[in-house]
Amino acid sequence: MAGLSGAEYAALAEGATNVLRFEPNGAAYAPATFQQPTGGDVRVTFSGLSTDATTSYANIYAESPTVVATADAARFDVASAATDTPPTLTYFAQPDSAVLHQPGGGDAEFLSYLALPAGALPPPPAASSSSLPVASSSSSPVASSLSSPAASSSSSPVTLSLSKGRSSEGAPQPFPLAPYAGTALPAVSFFRDLELKLLSPARRTAIAASGPPPASAAQAFAAVANRSTTPQGLLLERDGDDWTTLTLAQSQLADGTTEDLNLHDVHGDLREALQSNQLFLVASDATAFLNNASVEYAMSKIVRDQLVLVAQVPSAVVDRLAPLDGTSYEHLETYREAVLRLLSPYVLTDNAMLNLALVPGIPTEVVDALKPLVGTTYPSYDAIATAIANVLTPADYATWVQVVIGYAAVGFSMYQDQPVTYGYSMLASASRFHLTAAGYVFDLSPYSWSAYRTILIFKFANGRLRDLVDDTTTWANPTAFNASVPAVQQQLQATIADADPSDPDMQYFVNTVLDDPGWNGVLALSARVPLDGLPQELAGLAAGIDPAEFVAHHVGITVTPIVPDPTTGLAAKPSTIFGLIDYESSGMTDTTPAYQFEVLQLKVLLANSAVADFASKVQLLVNQLFGESAKLRGASASILTFLGSYVKSGSAGGGSYLFTNDDVNVFDMPTSAVLQRIVVSRAQFVTLTPAAGADTELVESQFLLAGSIVFRAIAGFDVFSFGSDDPTSNAGLTYTNLSVDLSFNSVTPSYKTFTFDTSAIAFDVATSTARAASLYRHFPLQLTGLSAGGADTRPDKANFMPVQTPMAGSGGLRETWYGLAFSLNLGTPGALAAEIGFTAGFVAAWSPTDGALAVFVGLSIPGVKNGRRAISLQGVLTLNFGDLSFVVNGTSYILEMRTITLSVLSLSFPPTGQTSILLFGDPSGADRETLGWYAAFNKPTNSSAPASPPLGGLPAGVLQWSDHARRDVVPLADLVQPVR
Repeated sequence: MAGLSGAEYAALAEGATNVLRFEPNGAAYAPATFQQPTGGDVRVTFSGLSTDATTSYANIYAESPTVVATADAARFDVASAATDTPPTLTYFAQPDSAVLHQPGGGDAEFLSYLALPAGALPPPPAASSSSLPVASSSSSPVASSLSSPAASSSSSPVTLSLSKGRSSEGAPQPFPLAPYAGTALPAVSFFRDLELKLLSPARRTAIAASGPPPASAAQAFAAVANRSTTPQGLLLERDGDDWTTLTLAQSQLADGTTEDLNLHDVHGDLREALQSNQLFLVASDATAFLNNASVEYAMSKIVRDQLVLVAQVPSAVVDRLAPLDGTSYEHLETYREAVLRLLSPYVLTDNAMLNLALVPGIPTEVVDALKPLVGTTYPSYDAIATAIANVLTPADYATWVQVVIGYAAVGFSMYQDQPVTYGYSMLASASRFHLTAAGYVFDLSPYSWSAYRTILIFKFANGRLRDLVDDTTTWANPTAFNASVPAVQQQLQATIADADPSDPDMQYFVNTVLDDPGWNGVLALSARVPLDGLPQELAGLAAGIDPAEFVAHHVGITVTPIVPDPTTGLAAKPSTIFGLIDYESSGMTDTTPAYQFEVLQLKVLLANSAVADFASKVQLLVNQLFGESAKLRGASASILTFLGSYVKSGSAGGGSYLFTNDDVNVFDMPTSAVLQRIVVSRAQFVTLTPAAGADTELVESQFLLAGSIVFRAIAGFDVFSFGSDDPTSNAGLTYTNLSVDLSFNSVTPSYKTFTFDTSAIAFDVATSTARAASLYRHFPLQLTGLSAGGADTRPDKANFMPVQTPMAGSGGLRETWYGLAFSLNLGTPGALAAEIGFTAGFVAAWSPTDGALAVFVGLSIPGVKNGRRAISLQGVLTLNFGDLSFVVNGTSYILEMRTITLSVLSLSFPPTGQTSILLFGDPSGADRETLGWYAAFNKPTNSSAPASPPLGGLPAGVLQWSDHARRDVVPLADLVQPVR
């Protein structure tokens, strides 16, 4: 056993001479700083090992081959035939707090220990034959610490060898070992820090330099199940000794499905680090990270739209990638090849060669070797690949073939620092490495690390995270995963210092993640939250968020349950995910548009993969209502502020989001000739759920307004009526569901469209107020709704006959118009038209202007079409109307319908004179249900027109129309039935 963990040890060889050799001059000086918090253990911070003082380091190896024994289930044999080649021992190591397990054993419900080869302990080129035998059962702390758990009772000899140095060039690098047997408290805490921060990292680095585990270890490793796991959630799938898939977490999606956060082909420094005991890995360099593992790539319509609209990749290039939609790729090379195969033909131009020469790391000899291919067009991927293989060495071909083909495909490259090409965008947009919790998506893709300063941390080590950050000697190979270790450390320290423990939403992060030595898991700091990765109910917020600033303060994975699975052996269950999004904006900088939207605050605390706390504040700028200037009273800018909250429901952790404004917001309408003020007493912000089959990229939201509309009292004819006689009162026409609609494409949320929408508005006349002398108070109109439209749907161009009014200076309607729609019950015109009823429509419409009056008052009688002033009765008779006008006398409103005639074919009745109908309401305003009427016929006294001849063929005693015409006044009752 090496160090303090039973999960780090060397497997000795049975039947062979196992040698422990000490070599001098190992770095042993480590300046330290000691701290002792009140009530806690002494903590020590080391400055790193140096050779100001030296000691002996160790090497372990075997001198003769027989059978090599491993721990527990892993056992592999070397050829029993005699040979002079000493065997390579296997070094086993894994995080002490995340020991790998595998299905199997006596109880299928439990997992058994899985020995994990981590490195090789080969013999030196010329091993010393002089040694001092030491029994493996010796009480020596060094000897006992190196025994394999499975072979602790073995009689194999262990040889202690003293050497002045390496026996020959290329020998395994010695590593530090320390004897801890007999150590007791309080010294244990010091040695724990010594091992964790100094010796274990140095030992790990030295053994890694000796190469991968021996082939025999790989054979034994392949013999067991291909899946293993850690209690902290690292589910590993292997192919022999290759780490094919490492599952860091599993997300539960809204539709009930799950999605894994996977790394593929884990190798090199990352694999070495993940096998280490007491692991603390900090990664911020995306390139270095992707050199040790691969994320998934997947093409889709959304990705292609992002490439066109955001990355400005020509659509002619992107459209070729459509066949890849729905396919996932676990490795960069396979995805890149799939993309490149769709971009034929290929030609290396002079310009492409110039750009190719600028690619970081490409050898000059590779560029020179490609020059004979310049100018030749290759029709397929295979054709140009063959041509490249013919001019490059196999090693150079394997490294550079896809890069070269990328430059041969015009306008395409896989490198970010080539601005005229788009390959890097095709990688970044298609990369899939993210977590989802409670509907929120956290993008952990290395392609976004640089822009958002993301840091990924693996902590499977004892000690407080804040202390591990302060001591870079505890970091697993820090220079392998960070371009500047001091800069990353400084960023981490600033993040920790800014974490306010008095903030309830920060307490778990401070008290547990930072300060609990026992907390282990995977943590990402400053992780990008994509704007299309919000829950559906919050999708509309994306239009008001700055994507460059929208990051999670932290998101982490604590536990991913692993259960036996009859198909795969092991399977992951949804992870326990925590995190905090804390977004703030300084507010709107431009308050001049008609409408604008801004998210001032969005704070989301996630615990146990659910929303634990939520607070948000959004703003809607409203400079226009009903097409006219609106000014919020008492405010420097016409901004409505909505407060967001989360209401939990049910036991499953679900809930709903509410954004409301319950203030009394009074918008004055200074330039309107019709509207005096709009009062918004309640407002709500909602995002609509897309209908089945709708465009999933289209996001539609609404700001629903409710309150009252106060109309101006227009001189001469108070047709809009609603308002108070008290000029300071906000009473008027009570409304709900007036909305400002917001829509945008989720790919480009900054390009948004606002629409003032009256289509769903509803009125409550029971709670409305009309002025005492207004039309509505003294004429039996029933309000039915609000109409609106453009030039082609104006009421004066439709079925409304214009009604003249005493209003002064009113112009006609313009292209945009709004109108209060009423109904007026006129009864029925008798048996001839009983089927159509006789309820008229009445509209009071206006157009937005800059102070001028543009009002239209119209009456629509059933049967009137296309603006004609006539009603067809049974297809034979036609009732014609002349002028319509309102006469106002105080509170008396009289609608006069003049020149009414009845025509049959070409005959009109009466042939001369004028028939009028007067309609009026109760002048006192006490009765709003009854319509009074009066009809009159005015025969010209000096008319010289001949009398109409009587109709023939009628029975005797039938009164002729000409008999009526000889009277000066004819009661309406003789012509139509009275209103009931």
